[in-house]
Parts: sequence; C-alpha cells; structure tokens
Amino acid sequence: MKNNVLLASVALALAACATGTAQMVRGPATDTPAAFLVLDSATGESRPVNPDTTCESPLVDPRSGRKLMMVRSENGLGDYQPDEPTYGLATTELLRVNCSTGVSLGRVAQ
Repeated sequence: MKNNVLLASVALALAACATGTAQMVRGPATDTPAAFLVLDSATGESRPVNPDTTCESPLVDPRSGRKLMMVRSENGLGDYQPDEPTYGLATTELLRVNCSTGVSLGRVAQ
C-alpha cells in the first residue's frame, strides 16, 4: 500500500513538471479585435504580426490604441497585460494571444 501511494505521488509530481508554467485558458475574453497588431515603439507605427517570428511586444488594439505588454510566451502563445483593465479580464488574469495570427485565445491566470 505504501508503495502505491509513493508511486502515485511521484507520478503526480512528474505530471506537474511536464506541464511547465503553461496556464490553461479560463474562458473567452470579451470585445477583443479580430487581431492585435505589433507596435513599433521607435516609430509609433503598427503592423500585422509576423507569423515567422517569435511572440512580439508590445501589441496594440487597432480600434482603441490600447497597448498590451507580453508577460510570458511559450510555443507560439503569448500572455499579455493590457495597459488598462479591459477585455473582461480580472486583475489576476492576462490575455492569451496566438503570436502567429494576433488573435485572442482567451483569459489565463497571471
């Protein structure tokens, strides 16, 4: 019995390590644009995301000009913090964006 408990504990620990720091999407965000753009901080110009690059920052909402700073990224997905509370995010949430399309994927834990 002790061995079964020990094996189960080890299996759970290994499973936790395998997931890394990736957060699961908690649900959809609200009122996001069709796609976010990349903001060139030097020129102030915005452009579509480049599907051949890694996640870029800052992003900008082309409708409102609201800026989003990347907090973390992994496997082509970026988690971004808007400069103002919006998109239905709680204060403990970030907005997950597909970095190759600029499309919002939903809310994730900070």
